[in-house]
Amino acid sequence: FHFDHIYAAEITAFDPQKVFEDLLPEKYFASYHWINAGVSADKESKLNLLRSIVSKFDEDDLIVVKLDIDYSDIEVPLAHQLLEDDSI
Repeated sequence: FHFDHIYAAEITAFDPQKVFEDLLPEKYFASYHWINAGVSADKESKLNLLRSIVSKFDEDDLIVVKLDIDYSDIEVPLAHQLLEDDSI
């Protein structure tokens, strides 16, 4: 399966050279968008990836979301947004 875009956010600081040279398989290089910042559950924040990225696609696009934040104060509200907001 080919992904046109893969967005990944990580709050832990990583050396971009290590991410793109050592960790990322070459087949994903052209599709990968890496955001080395924590995400936000605030619906108005550009760091809410559901608002700033996922909402930019349309109903014909297949979108796969792996929500794994390990901090329930952010993860639970984002899960509710996925379940309850028909616009995303």
